[in-house]
Amino acid sequence: MAARITENLGIDVLVLDINGAAYTLHLPERDVIVVQRTVSWFRQNFSLAHELGHILSGHMHQVDRGGEEEKTANAFAAELLMPEDVVRGVDWATVDLSTVAQLVWDLGISNDALSNRLGFLGITPCGGVENALTENTFAFLRHHWAGCDVSPDPITRRRDAASTRMLPATLLSDLEHAVVTGRAPAESLAWAMDVPVEDLGLAEPNTGPSDEDVTVLLRELP
Repeated sequence: MAARITENLGIDVLVLDINGAAYTLHLPERDVIVVQRTVSWFRQNFSLAHELGHILSGHMHQVDRGGEEEKTANAFAAELLMPEDVVRGVDWATVDLSTVAQLVWDLGISNDALSNRLGFLGITPCGGVENALTENTFAFLRHHWAGCDVSPDPITRRRDAASTRMLPATLLSDLEHAVVTGRAPAESLAWAMDVPVEDLGLAEPNTGPSDEDVTVLLRELP
């Protein structure tokens, strides 16, 4: 989901080790979402959808966001990831666990998120499904989703993708240009690329005047 947002919405997404689930930077040129690295792709997806809700609702222009703004962002995230028509399209009185597991996988959500969505929509699933949705999402998928019986294991691949550090190539390119022209320290680029400074192989920075005005998105990189 992080890559799709960057590619299709023009919003840069950074996947990093941060405190908290996610936050958004409102910059002059674009919005940037910073989301936590985690093996729980479903939590990362909801965090990203929640931040999109803030951006699209115009909350980024508010100094202090209150409870109503958070509710609005959560409602947006729930509808984006679990559209009401899709959820209501399931016969929850008779659905089997393998079908529910496929839905959880396809929507990229957690058991807990689906359970909460059903409750919000006033849907009571059959007892077996209701009990199963209290299980750990990973365990539930491995027990009931047919798609994990292939190699390479798609669950492991999705966990790896969500926990992989990611910065947009445009940001790295702008930052490298800034380093080369002497407007940013090489340590910033090394941190962004997660490599030692000496591995960058950059020439000594040109500190003279530049004919170009290149904007560096994150000016406070270490």
